Amino acid sequence: MTRVTHIIPLKIKINGSISVQDSKALKGEQVINGVTVFFDKDGVQAKGIFADDGFYYDKDSGARVNLGNNQFVQVNGNWYYLNNEGKIVKGEQVINGNNFYFDKDGKQVKGNFAENGAYYDENSVNEYRL
Repeated sequence: MTRVTHIIPLKIKINGSISVQDSKALKGEQVINGVTVFFDKDGVQAKGIFADDGFYYDKDSGARVNLGNNQFVQVNGNWYYLNNEGKIVKGEQVINGNNFYFDKDGKQVKGNFAENGAYYDENSVNEYRL
């Protein structure tokens, strides 16, 4: 991840006069040179992860990557499900009539208990509630 440690104040021309904006760390979604990138609340650029906005950002450039929508994707050995906007889902989900659980980071819970108390089978879509 790239942390923006110093930002040069921007000079903006408004109605013929130039004003200088305060230096502040970039946060949230930003479009820089036509590329959509994301910075967390501390100004750290998202790279190689799903950011707080639910989208995946390239590990090298930090550019938002379109991974599709309404489908499962595997990233770094973990399974995620992307909704109709292409964002990861979290918590309990019913997908194609099957119950799934995705943790706080959007990773599918498999072969373990989820926060809802149910066990989700490692190799199937079976959910077991005790």
